[in-house]
Amino acid sequence: VLEGNDFEQDKNLETLVLCAIFTDSNWYGQSIGSNLSAIVEQEPDNYEQFANSTISDALQFLLTLQIIDELEVTCVWQEPVLSITCKFTKGTTTTQYDYEWQGV
Repeated sequence: VLEGNDFEQDKNLETLVLCAIFTDSNWYGQSIGSNLSAIVEQEPDNYEQFANSTISDALQFLLTLQIIDELEVTCVWQEPVLSITCKFTKGTTTTQYDYEWQGV
């Protein structure tokens, strides 16, 4: 739930984050989304760097719109799982979401 530029720690922010990360930005002309699906075109040694950069870019709008003050993305590749951690801070409130993408 957004009130002004503040967010509550609920499923609304997480839904927004999920859409931004796991929706292809080229899909159906959407302005929200990432190009994370292109990770399969990378060498496995580059998965972490590619995912971190791609996800950070996809979530940048949260900073631009001042929905959050800080964003930290960490990606770890341990075949066959890409672990994704997204940490958001607004004021003194920190929210973290963890995802695992299997079979990359």
